[in-house]
Amino acid sequence: MANIDFYEVLGVDRNATPDEIKSAYRRLVMKYHPDVNKDADSTQRMTEINEAYDVLSDPKKKQKYDMYGTAGLNETPGSGGYGEGFSSNMNDFFRQSGFSNSGSIFDDIFSAFSGGNTRQQYRTKPMGRPGSNIPFTTDVTFKEAIQGKKIKINLDRFVVCESCGGSGAKKGTTPDTCSTCKGGGYVQQQQQSFFGVVNSISECPTCGGTGKVIKDKCPDCNGFGRIRKESTIELDIPPSIPEGTRIRYPGYGNAGINGGAVGDLIVSVRFKQDTRYIKDGSKLIYKCHIPFTKAILGTTVSIPTIEGSEKMKILPGTQSGEEVVLKGKGLPNKRNRRDDMVVRIVVDIPASKSLNKNQRKALEELDQSLSLN
Repeated sequence: MANIDFYEVLGVDRNATPDEIKSAYRRLVMKYHPDVNKDADSTQRMTEINEAYDVLSDPKKKQKYDMYGTAGLNETPGSGGYGEGFSSNMNDFFRQSGFSNSGSIFDDIFSAFSGGNTRQQYRTKPMGRPGSNIPFTTDVTFKEAIQGKKIKINLDRFVVCESCGGSGAKKGTTPDTCSTCKGGGYVQQQQQSFFGVVNSISECPTCGGTGKVIKDKCPDCNGFGRIRKESTIELDIPPSIPEGTRIRYPGYGNAGINGGAVGDLIVSVRFKQDTRYIKDGSKLIYKCHIPFTKAILGTTVSIPTIEGSEKMKILPGTQSGEEVVLKGKGLPNKRNRRDDMVVRIVVDIPASKSLNKNQRKALEELDQSLSLN
């Protein structure tokens, strides 16, 4: 199982309720199921969504994931075979050890039988487990998307326990080296298979892959080496951000385990609605209403752009539905440029019953005059 952020996959925060998780899952299924979505990556995306929901909808799996990340889900106690969990563990192990990234363990197993270069199939030192990323969504106005802004985020995350420094052991004590794996974190087993006797490697069941056994647990973290802590941080959202951009802030995620790297904070940018405009991707459409007399004679109007008002001339004889493009006055796009604003002219014609006698007479005279021409 890859070390992915299941909360980010489902688009929910870490405090989401079971109903919110279920609702997010159903919404994504309707969007990405291969029977509905014909994109080439819909099957892969659906696999990730199912995997995330399988974990976050199960209280026990969710608790392990919150504490240890995806590494905490890879345990298959008593398993020596090539089941799904075992294969996933082995794949993660080979990738972390610098072996091939083919996604299959069998290439590396076969190499042990060949006369070529054999690879070491055990670890001599336990590796720390990286902390998971934390997803967060921030809403910005169109103006803030262009100019940038500072945001404050309240984070509830795992941090290294200050009392034990992340060791999990009571202050003044140290963890013991695991007697089962001799501190390596993994144990080697032999299994009879179709190809003969194969040496397999699995996480040490005694220490859980840490290589250490804690007798006197830290009372603050109960031996986990991490505690949950709330904090407020201030971040800069850079200018000219397209909608849907994900900004990675390294080191603001959950603390790792056994010295593993700290995860990241992933901030997704979402635009607030602005009722003045019709939003078409990164292009903005503004409907400019003018009286029919101004459309005939021409006029100058004030157009509300994101930065402020801008004067624009309406030429004589302008027809309803005509459009004027204001270059670079739209929203930031994914090519790091400002898109355009389209001003769509709407000529307002008054209802006949709203005209008084003098107005009606003037229009009749105008109509007669135009008919003579």
